[in-house]
Order: sequence, then C-alpha cells, then structure tokens
Amino acid sequence: SSSFPNDDVAEFALAWLKKYLLNNESYCAFLIEPPQSISQFMTTLECNLELGYDLNGDGEVDNADLILIITSIISGEGIQNQGNFNFDQTIDIFDLLMMTDYIDSF
Repeated sequence: SSSFPNDDVAEFALAWLKKYLLNNESYCAFLIEPPQSISQFMTTLECNLELGYDLNGDGEVDNADLILIITSIISGEGIQNQGNFNFDQTIDIFDLLMMTDYIDSF
C-alpha cells in the first residue's frame, strides 16, 4: 500500500526525494529501472547516466573515476553523495563492479 510505503515503494520514494530535493542525479538510474516486485512500470524520467558515474566532475567517465571509488572503498570515506550506485547506503565493491560494467559497455 502506498499509505505506509515499504520495500520498493519506500525505496523509490526516498530516491525520488533525494534526486529532486537534494539535486542528486546519481539516483536517476535507480528511478528508471523497473523494480522486480511489480508487474507494470512506466516512467517519463530520462537520465544522463554518464553524469552519475562521473565522480570527479570532469565531464567524462574514465579511469580517474574508478580510482576515486577504489580510494573511497579502501579509505572507508564516502564520496559526497556519489558512488553508491546500487543504493544500499554504502560505497563498496558492488558499486565498483557497477561502474566497471558501465565503462566496459562503451
């Protein structure tokens, strides 16, 4: 029920709030992927996914961004609301794998 959101509804609501209220574009990719627990999903949201993976803000997604996320994982220090690509509240090896998959797709 959407009256008391939980699971996918709660995750989408929080991601939407973070994207629009905090101007955090890294949540856009999450918002356009259909959740596994629903039978129908429609959106008009469009994302520039490359910007979400551009951790150093230089306009390109490249090895410099990989180094930044690796450094973040090793040091245990987050990257100012970026790098948590799977939205599990931590920046870890799984986020690194998502970034490498994105880079390999080009």
